Amino acid sequence: MSDPLPEYEEAVLRMINEPNRGTDQTGRFRAKSDLEDEFGKGSHRLGAAIALLKKRGYVKDIKAILASIGDTSIDYEAYQLTALGKNYIANTAASLTSFNNITNSNIAHQSQNVSQNIKIADQPKDIQEKYKELQEAVAKKDSSAMKKAFGYITDRSVDVAIAIATGALLQ
Repeated sequence: MSDPLPEYEEAVLRMINEPNRGTDQTGRFRAKSDLEDEFGKGSHRLGAAIALLKKRGYVKDIKAILASIGDTSIDYEAYQLTALGKNYIANTAASLTSFNNITNSNIAHQSQNVSQNIKIADQPKDIQEKYKELQEAVAKKDSSAMKKAFGYITDRSVDVAIAIATGALLQ
């Protein structure tokens, strides 16, 4: 990816990309007058920003493209994002999802055992007994008993099963 755009130029690029907000009469392009309304009419900075975006291949001048094929249906300047411009926005846009704040410490935030300090003594008696059975089965290398005990624990508490599997269960 090329160098990041300065803030002003990125704002212009994003406004050109915004759908259904002050688009030209065809509804497919961003009219320059809309950009001037937002960023200032006759702004030298706006002209420089558009020139930079065109130079990088992020936007195309629709009036010039249509004129090159003999179509003079629009008599105003309008811009549209290119595939490269859309790619730039996709690669720089913040991901605004409900998952963008997940860290290793809060993945199980709805779990009753979110503290990650799971003590076997704090678990129900049946889990404690199955944990002892699991330890005995491991010592005897009895795979059938291990599956039975671990399966029971997993059915009762996934958090305890994860703690056992990762070696994080406190005695």
